Amino acid sequence: MKSRERKYFFDNKVPRQESNPELNLLVGTRQRASAEFDLSPAKVLSCYSPRESERNILIEKAFPNGHAALRETVLVETIRDRKNWGKFLFLLSRGGSIKIMSPFVHAGELIAPCESDFQSVADLCLPDRILPYGGLEKLFLEISSTISEFIDLSQKDLFLVTAFILSIWFPDCFQAVPYLWIVGALGTGKTKLLRLLHCFCRRALLVGDLSGASLYKLSSLLKPTLLIDEFEPGNSKKDTDMLRLLRTGSVPSVPAARNGQLFTTFGAKVIASRHLPVDTALASRALLIRMFPTAKNLMPLDQAAIERIADQFQPRLLMFRLENHSCVESFRIQSVLLESLSPRMKDLARALAAPLCGNKKYTETLLAILREHDRDAAIERGLEPEWLTVEALFRLCHEGMADDRLIAEMTVGWIAAHINGMLKFRGEDLKFTARKVGATLKSLGVKIESLGNIGRGLRFTSILRQKTHELARQFGFDRRNLAPLSSADYGNGGVPCALCEDFGLTGGLRFVEFRRERPRVSRPNPRGPLFSKRDRI
Repeated sequence: MKSRERKYFFDNKVPRQESNPELNLLVGTRQRASAEFDLSPAKVLSCYSPRESERNILIEKAFPNGHAALRETVLVETIRDRKNWGKFLFLLSRGGSIKIMSPFVHAGELIAPCESDFQSVADLCLPDRILPYGGLEKLFLEISSTISEFIDLSQKDLFLVTAFILSIWFPDCFQAVPYLWIVGALGTGKTKLLRLLHCFCRRALLVGDLSGASLYKLSSLLKPTLLIDEFEPGNSKKDTDMLRLLRTGSVPSVPAARNGQLFTTFGAKVIASRHLPVDTALASRALLIRMFPTAKNLMPLDQAAIERIADQFQPRLLMFRLENHSCVESFRIQSVLLESLSPRMKDLARALAAPLCGNKKYTETLLAILREHDRDAAIERGLEPEWLTVEALFRLCHEGMADDRLIAEMTVGWIAAHINGMLKFRGEDLKFTARKVGATLKSLGVKIESLGNIGRGLRFTSILRQKTHELARQFGFDRRNLAPLSSADYGNGGVPCALCEDFGLTGGLRFVEFRRERPRVSRPNPRGPLFSKRDRI
């Protein structure tokens, strides 16, 4: 008798069925076939091989009369066997009906969830059942209250952490998932917060020393929420590779290629460190949570408390995902509410606001917190080469306006010197060369010309001035960035600029046209001197 081949899958491995014309499986872009299944509508819940729960199955049943097809989503989740903690089961949800199934045999192959053959699966936090979650507000308040019993956070950070927990239960619904960056001094409770988040997050996996290879392998196999403790990157090539993998892991469909194979790094991540992220691009993908020493009498987080919290919230959060998946996937926040946010922060706002399901109070609170975070991030972005170059051009366009002595041309070296002068005035130790500034100007679409024997540079024509004002608007600059602090506080912006008014860059300031006094012309005295030069001698 031919022996059965055992195949293990942790997530949904979705086959494509071609033989049945009444049923078509429409899967995501990265589909892999494990076997040929007879997927009739009656067997869809029992004959299904999970490969990845984020790749939902869209079942399309064709009607005989040719009417529009009925599409419904089948969600597949991997849960633990309540009777045997080391084993896993499949939980399928379709159209409000939920079924738990064990491994099954098909075409001589045994299809089963991944066994706990290695420690990472054994430490993965998974529910073992589902429970009613009791409504959004009740669940939100209970999560916040439980966190505050063990961790001392500000009200804004506590709200943000709770919204993050709800959001990462729907990673397949967003174009970008948020990161949480926890920063604090020694002994402020960063590790304790990670251990607590391990009880709430979907497929949470807490790691300490993580390499780049482990990052993309774990992300591809388990699709976890990685909780990374003591993350202190340096300047080595290994750390640089790790930062690059973390940057690409916030969005789907950007795999890492290793040895001819593609691995995904997509997934929510929580990073604990003693320092702020030095990589500005990575920092823009994360929400900053600051922790400080506290004198509050907080509850200890022992193993019994961890098991109790996980057993209380994991089944409810899974039910929250199953019941609200379609609502979260179709949720669209009003674009007018996101106008003041940067593009990256808009993506995070969409991911955090969708699980709130239109709750007006929670959404307004969330957006107010995100606007504050975005203003802080804008200050950090101000030291990036593109932002400094645009600010320098914006300043140079307005130099000499008071006395009609506008700049006609300027070399790239002079622009670099102007940027370095700005940084020195602000106490920064950064320096930019003319070659670096020239490359940045080209990336911004600013044309560099030859200025004869003085070198390469820019001619400040009307076209360049208009381009500069357009860049200033895109990078978030206005006349408040040019006005002295004392003048801006009183609403005075200096000399008016027609282009600033056209592009909406006035910043709400008042502008005054200075009246230039004509130089007094001395007229010769018609009367001669009273004494001649000889008489004076």
